[in-house]
Amino acid sequence: MARETARGADSTRTPHEVSAAGERHDGGILAVERLLLKDSEAAGACGISTAHLWRLWASGRFPRGVLLGRCRRWSLPALREFVAGGCKSIDSEHHSDG
Repeated sequence: MARETARGADSTRTPHEVSAAGERHDGGILAVERLLLKDSEAAGACGISTAHLWRLWASGRFPRGVLLGRCRRWSLPALREFVAGGCKSIDSEHHSDG
């Protein structure tokens, strides 16, 4: 059953339907699940400040994440694994990628 919108007939998506690309449609608003988190988002997910995240990272006690150009990002599954593992220090190759 198609839904009418201001632009005409909408697709047959229902509210909260998730596409194969991870897109979620909520009443006409497209919400995309983020694959990588910024430093402030990663810190918030761990319940620490951004400054503390960077202190831990610099000392090798926080996941190194990935570099996208000059921006460092963290995946939520990697952060969950880090916390579930007791927040242990990370490997000695911590700064090998910059």
